[in-house]
Amino acid sequence: MIMGLPGRFIRGYAIDIHQNTQPTTSLAQTIEAMVHRGPDFLEIPPNTGTSTVSVDEGEISSKSAENSITEIVEDNYTLPPSRGSIIEYYTWGKPSKTVGIVVRDVQSKFNENYNTVVVLTSENELEFVSGQQVTFHWHQVVDSGWLACEAIMENRFNTEFPLRKRAVAITRSFIKGLETISSQLSYEVERTYAQYAQSHQAVAVGLVQILESCKLPESVLPLLWKSYWHQQLVIGGLYRAVCRSSSWVVPSSVVFGPLSAWHETNCGSRGCSNEVMKRPVFLANSVENTAAIATLKCDLQQEEALKSYQNFIKTTVNNLPETNRVSHLTAWFGIWDGKQFQPLLTALKLVAIYPHPEVSAMLSQLEPFSDGTQASVLQFLRSIGLYSDKTDMWRSASMGGPLANMAIVVDRNQKQIQQTNTKVVVDDLNDKFRHLRQKHRFGDATPIFVVSPGVGVSLEKVNSRNYRVNIHVPDVMARLCPNSDEFDSILGVESSSVSEVLTRFKLHFQAQGQSEGVDYMAAHQLWQQKPQSPTQATCMTLSLAYNTYESNPFKDVENKAEVTLDTLGAATIKMLSKTELEECLAGKLEPSPLRLFRPRDPQPRKLSPSDCHDLRFIYSVLQTHFKTRNHQGALMVEPPLEGINERSNLFIAEVDQLASTIASSFAQRNQVAMVYQTQQILDSLSSDSVVVSHHNNQFLPQYSAQSFYQTLLARDHRGYVSKPAEVIGNQFLASPRLSVVGGMHQRYGSSGGYCAITQGQAVAVLLNQLQLVYTVHHNFLRGNTTKRHYTYLRGYGYRQSAMSVRMVSALLAQVQRCHDQIEAGKRAKRSSMVEVDEVGGGSEVVITHGGQYLRELDHRVSMGYHLRMGHEVMVLTKNDVIHQLGGVVEVEEAYRDRFGRFTVFVEVE
Repeated sequence: MIMGLPGRFIRGYAIDIHQNTQPTTSLAQTIEAMVHRGPDFLEIPPNTGTSTVSVDEGEISSKSAENSITEIVEDNYTLPPSRGSIIEYYTWGKPSKTVGIVVRDVQSKFNENYNTVVVLTSENELEFVSGQQVTFHWHQVVDSGWLACEAIMENRFNTEFPLRKRAVAITRSFIKGLETISSQLSYEVERTYAQYAQSHQAVAVGLVQILESCKLPESVLPLLWKSYWHQQLVIGGLYRAVCRSSSWVVPSSVVFGPLSAWHETNCGSRGCSNEVMKRPVFLANSVENTAAIATLKCDLQQEEALKSYQNFIKTTVNNLPETNRVSHLTAWFGIWDGKQFQPLLTALKLVAIYPHPEVSAMLSQLEPFSDGTQASVLQFLRSIGLYSDKTDMWRSASMGGPLANMAIVVDRNQKQIQQTNTKVVVDDLNDKFRHLRQKHRFGDATPIFVVSPGVGVSLEKVNSRNYRVNIHVPDVMARLCPNSDEFDSILGVESSSVSEVLTRFKLHFQAQGQSEGVDYMAAHQLWQQKPQSPTQATCMTLSLAYNTYESNPFKDVENKAEVTLDTLGAATIKMLSKTELEECLAGKLEPSPLRLFRPRDPQPRKLSPSDCHDLRFIYSVLQTHFKTRNHQGALMVEPPLEGINERSNLFIAEVDQLASTIASSFAQRNQVAMVYQTQQILDSLSSDSVVVSHHNNQFLPQYSAQSFYQTLLARDHRGYVSKPAEVIGNQFLASPRLSVVGGMHQRYGSSGGYCAITQGQAVAVLLNQLQLVYTVHHNFLRGNTTKRHYTYLRGYGYRQSAMSVRMVSALLAQVQRCHDQIEAGKRAKRSSMVEVDEVGGGSEVVITHGGQYLRELDHRVSMGYHLRMGHEVMVLTKNDVIHQLGGVVEVEEAYRDRFGRFTVFVEVE
């Protein structure tokens, strides 16, 4: 939230960082006053008018229109601002954002005096800007050599320097172009909203998807092929049109509340460098909210309706009972006289989480909200007893799914209402690939252990030195047709994670293969209303050939990976909890001679000695895979709760990584495009990258790290790095990217990229699984003389071979939408107030952003990762000591927002 600018010599921020001005009031009161003065919503910066120096767009040196819009937008999101880039950013205390052109790159990764870019604003001022302040970035719009950035910096005190005035004119010309295109696209943005909006849920939509869905005016369409400058103008104009519309939700414009992105940094929460901007998220507001805003707008334009709303508010406040206020208000708004004022309640709940200026201005016509602030709305909702610390504001505002019948608020612990589709029938989930099933492969001799929902493992012994490690997942895409309505709804982000899909269609593994005295599991059932016969239980198996005599079992893994579709009718499947798995891996289930002297356990054990041997063998394979990834530079942070289910947590996490390795290796061998996530080391523009690395390895002293790999030197005996070392390592990493051809994922230590196959985003997992099904089917048909017998699959939407690179690339936008949907939901459900109550007392934070010095507080306002709370918080640190990224500071609570929007900690003296 309060990110920013260290005081230096540049005009507008000439603050002596060693100046000591004691506040006349308490620290909490000063923070409260600053919050009250600060804006709730970051508005689009106004057009600053014309410059005394005129610049023709034809004279501006920019690239030709060679790249696609998708590539340009991805570069804007993932590359750090550099000379020639134009950025929009936020400075604490200003009511609107600022636009400027970058004239100096970052000079250092960790030195707080040089880890910002220098920006020449449209008001002809030079300011220091951190990448975490940037709300939107247009990458290298102007050629840096032609812009003469070095000359501008050499004459930084001369505001009348001709080249500087030319740069200001370029920025103003760009802003003018943004305003023109934004006004031309405003109608199309509203029309596009109707294509994606859902009744009770905010839906993530990418900026490129919005652009592709718009019917561009004739004056805008030719700009997409004119030049790189004009392509960026179209992108920026669309971005502004979306921000101005109340039909869309842009979290980067929110200052306070759980939806705000200003309480997090890249190094602390997103696993990449602070030099890169936070990836913006665009959400189509729910239809219920948009309809309520339209209705309220019409009502408040009429004088009689305005008076009735005023009288209704007074009547509601005065006639509320002392107890059961929520029940009373629910009946009042749902049944009785308050039903006609339902749009007002909906607008209030929306402003509580997303205070859009248009909605706030409408509410300011009513007396309790005359100041037009988010705080006044929250104060009213709490005063009438509708909101409390336990309220889920995200779902209550019709952002996260439908509410229960007649409910107007949702408790944080209340489960999500599952939306069912009556079009799904049993026949739709029948097995479509029976000809690919390998029967009798898994029986009593090869039990399957389910270690997490939808993931099972097993071990096959080939001979004394060769084994086959198997990972089993429900084969959703062998049953759910690609041309079905349900698959389309998943692509439309109706189901965000693969676990939701498994729950929705009841695809989890279940108990099978019961024996006398032992509680074994059954194979999963796809439809609970009708019992399955044993031959109907199926799965997808990812196998790895493992030789115990090889020095590097994961060398040449492409020739050892295999994917099959199997029948589990005769298999024995055992369901394990984390505790049971932990006891097995720790050897606590082994027979002991002292057992004769202990009372007999009334519950029969699920695992036999042979089962324990198989699980520990698989665990050793997973440990070897973990070490292999570490050798390739994986950045694995230590578990937050040391000693609690440590082995089982590693087992489950590494199963997902091994499944990714098998799937990507199998796909690369068959030259099949998949959905990968890759992450590279960031190409640094700065020459200074030295930082003291903090770690928990007692055998090593503190040392200076100059590269990403040097931050990994102080791993502990388990192969983990400390949280401070992880934050430092993140500063060297670029933003993760989606790809269809694989590549290095440095954070995971995977040379082929991360390929989601067992958990994560539903769209990515199902697309990858569908590609594997296509590949197995294509390999079966190769050389088969009965190909015509399987043409019936086309009627279900299946192909005879895997999708091409171009087809999968076109679906990456859907994967990104799913990711944005999950991130928005996670951020909105965070509540600092409740977690602070659980922590209490003093604690430690790891600095994730140096922040800025505020003279009113006589402190630097930084961001830090709270080690006990598990997320980032605002930290007031001493002014005379500038803590570097990754430094550890002991803090205590200084201020807590009375509405639970944020909490501020202060460094302990």
